[in-house]
Amino acid sequence: HRVIGWLMILVGPTAEPPSNSDPPPRQVEAQKRYAAGVLAVKRGLFLDAVKAFEDSLRLDPEALPPRRMLSRHYLTVGRPDDALAMAKQVAEREPADPEAWHLYASQLHDRGRAAEAISAQWRAIAYASASRVQDKLAVWLKELATWARANRDWKSAESALRRFLELLQHNRDEFLRSGFFAEEEWFHEVALAWERLGETLLDLDRPDDAETAFDKRETSRLTF
Repeated sequence: HRVIGWLMILVGPTAEPPSNSDPPPRQVEAQKRYAAGVLAVKRGLFLDAVKAFEDSLRLDPEALPPRRMLSRHYLTVGRPDDALAMAKQVAEREPADPEAWHLYASQLHDRGRAAEAISAQWRAIAYASASRVQDKLAVWLKELATWARANRDWKSAESALRRFLELLQHNRDEFLRSGFFAEEEWFHEVALAWERLGETLLDLDRPDDAETAFDKRETSRLTF
């Protein structure tokens, strides 16, 4: 019995047959390479990280996590075209993910493709609205209004500013309670949005509506 016991120690436990639920070996290796990439990012080794994420994607071509990481870290290593292509893939493969659409929109904007950026940002906002991510929604609407005004897309600018004002009004207590806005900041954002809306309405040749917006700007300032 003692001899048998030593043999068991030397040989090790009897191998269990692989479970049907176990991932295939290539997928396991893909996950290891992904983990190595995440660790490399934490260490600031971005070239190594990108190589690991690319290896992970080659091993598991349908995987989304390495695509997400590459869409960001291709930029870090100076590969903006590859970053944009990967951001587009993530948005198309995960169409209800507002973060994916926002990243894609931001990269389009940075590449000077303003009209496409505005379209992608509207997608981000639509899905953020459904998810009720109010703080991000506020930031993205304000960002969209700025992009649209710079691109002279006055209708998109008007829509974004009206949505932004509505969001601020309806979620005032939540924004103040969470600390996302201090009270003074909230009033400032409201007044500034009415001012930008008034300017946009003038560009749309709607002076009466613009005057109403400017009046509301003044009311906001007086209220505070």
